[in-house]
Amino acid sequence: NDRLSGRGRGRRKMFCTFCSVELHQHSFRCWNAGHVPVLHYHKTEKKLRLIREPSVALGMSKGASFTPVSSSAEAGDYLILYSDGLIETRNENGKIRTQDEFNELVTNVCSQHSDADETAREILKQVISADHSPVPEDDLTVIVVKFT
Repeated sequence: NDRLSGRGRGRRKMFCTFCSVELHQHSFRCWNAGHVPVLHYHKTEKKLRLIREPSVALGMSKGASFTPVSSSAEAGDYLILYSDGLIETRNENGKIRTQDEFNELVTNVCSQHSDADETAREILKQVISADHSPVPEDDLTVIVVKFT
């Protein structure tokens, strides 16, 4: 079958985004291939940092290379990994929310919770309760890692 083999008229370029994180006790490294940024919440500073090197999705370019971003972390810091479905919910006017709106929500939730599971549940709860889409438009995934 030409469509399955990638030959002939049915050939489509396939790609996917990808993010990988290597965790250590007081540091981490992130590789990002076109995915939404990893968020690093500094508990003592109460600030959120977006971690993403400019990159393309896997399968978009044969010559693409992916350089990890390394950073230190302190006890109490969070790393937040999530799918784009958490950002791409709709406001009351039907417009898709922005990364900045999501970052503000995450910052507020992280500043109020000291447990990673609680933090993840609260982020998801607030995103879902503020979504005005008639039906879910994408997956809603969040992973919160707390450094100890």
